Amino acid sequence: MPDLDERRREALRQAVQDDDVDEVRRLLAERPIDVDDDLVIGVCANAVGNYEVHADLLRALIEGGASADVCEHDFRTTPLMLAADAGDLEMIELLLERDADPTRVNQDGETALVYALREGHLRAAERLAAASSVALEPEMLVRCFIGAAEHGRSAIVRELLGERDGVRLGLDRGHLLQAFKGACAARDPETLEVLRPQIRPPPSRMELGEGLRAALVNVRVLDDEETLARRRAVVFSLLQAGADPEIAEPIHGSSALFFAQEPAIVGALLDAGASPNRRRNDGVTPFILAAGRLDLPVMSLLLERGADPHARDLFGRNAAAHAERASAAPNYAKVRDLLGQRRVEPQRWSDEAHVGRAAGDDWLSIALFAFAIAGIIFGVAVLRCTAE
Repeated sequence: MPDLDERRREALRQAVQDDDVDEVRRLLAERPIDVDDDLVIGVCANAVGNYEVHADLLRALIEGGASADVCEHDFRTTPLMLAADAGDLEMIELLLERDADPTRVNQDGETALVYALREGHLRAAERLAAASSVALEPEMLVRCFIGAAEHGRSAIVRELLGERDGVRLGLDRGHLLQAFKGACAARDPETLEVLRPQIRPPPSRMELGEGLRAALVNVRVLDDEETLARRRAVVFSLLQAGADPEIAEPIHGSSALFFAQEPAIVGALLDAGASPNRRRNDGVTPFILAAGRLDLPVMSLLLERGADPHARDLFGRNAAAHAERASAAPNYAKVRDLLGQRRVEPQRWSDEAHVGRAAGDDWLSIALFAFAIAGIIFGVAVLRCTAE
């Protein structure tokens, strides 16, 4: 029969598995338990990319006597690296007090200091640099500056733009432009307001267009209203500054309009000169893409602005085929009716009769698509040769 200590260790393991922070604290406060390193390692593994959810549990274990200097097996991540990545100064102090080693490296050779710099956590970087007896060199602060911009930390960006110990950070136009595009991707109008006047010469229409596209990538339909408002502010500001909405990324050929899902933003892009009939490298148009997600408001707006409802992708599938993939959704019938009103040929996604029939048998588009694929293969081969 298990002894009392073994039963309590099993109870602790169960509490950790259940994410029951209160029970973990109670068990560790009631009587000292020799906490297995594997418990902390398991929490660290779960906390990679999800620190906020597991921070209290990790703190409870460390405060209860668990080792502060373990690392999880896959990426060799330590609790100190996780705290640095999140900029959690209280946790950093706790871990350092419990003899966490700030010089330990993960599988990529990165210390906790690198985590803090990459995420733009200046205060955390300063504390870890001091603990590691490392001076924060200018190139480290440049990394922190760019990281702060990429994560919308406008106060840190403003601080690093000023004097530090009587000396200004040596930021060139490339650094500022990288930070600017990072702030666009973070949908942070405050940081953009700080950065844009610093870039000389001012960003070109193409550079502004790249920022515009970055602001719309990874858009989520369920974003909260604050996030939506910040995105709108960034997009409208960039368009007002003269951003070219037709700038596309090279691999897929997607311009800003392919990522926009709000009618207000779609309308603003069209007003600024975005083509409603632009094609990606696979022949998909913004209208086909909107049909695929059953986005009736955007479909209607694109039609009003001249979108071709009969366009086909390079595999011969039209908007009806793309919409049919979501035929179980409640609003599919309305989309089907809209397409029917425009006399769009009914298609099913799995209908092989249409595969290979490009829009209007546009063999030039097929050739361009094949050329793009060949270019990607060639690029990968060059990169491999360079690496070797």
